[in-house]
Amino acid sequence: MKHFIHSAAAIMSSFVCLVSCNEQESDLLSANQSSNNQLSIVTHTREGETPIASVYLFNANNAFVRTLQTDAAGYTSASASVKLPEGSYTLCALSPRDLSHFQIPETPTPTSAITLAEGQTMSDLLIGSATTTLSDGENGEVDLELQRKVLELSSITISQVPDGVTGVTVSIAPFYSAIQFNGEYI
Repeated sequence: MKHFIHSAAAIMSSFVCLVSCNEQESDLLSANQSSNNQLSIVTHTREGETPIASVYLFNANNAFVRTLQTDAAGYTSASASVKLPEGSYTLCALSPRDLSHFQIPETPTPTSAITLAEGQTMSDLLIGSATTTLSDGENGEVDLELQRKVLELSSITISQVPDGVTGVTVSIAPFYSAIQFNGEYI
């Protein structure tokens, strides 16, 4: 009898979880599908740099909405589009597509810090940020120019030092340990 009660409780809990998750997911899908607002995002870089990016969308309260991946549209641009309800949005684009070298929060905000993952070496990081507002039934397009924000200093060469000099000191400032999604150093 005890085994039957435990089994019945486990089955009932599983059913409740399944119904609850499906209901929330379907509400989110129907809200986005019924939206008449199409937001197109185009990322640009200088020639020779990859424009493909992960674009993080934040609402007017700076709460994370979703992530989009841009697809290559040309040599120096890439694009993506999404249907969204009316409102104000902040878009933060990060490139390269493989961000495994960096620690990125699961639910970021525009001011969340991006840091180098432990045991990783610095790789290229391009960032772009913009804000936009969609009115009901309006389509919008946002152009994001990705700029190189995080660099690694790998060597310094000091030349033409006179023979009588016994030491040279080099100081580089400011030095930042992280960068925010919006491109600001911290």
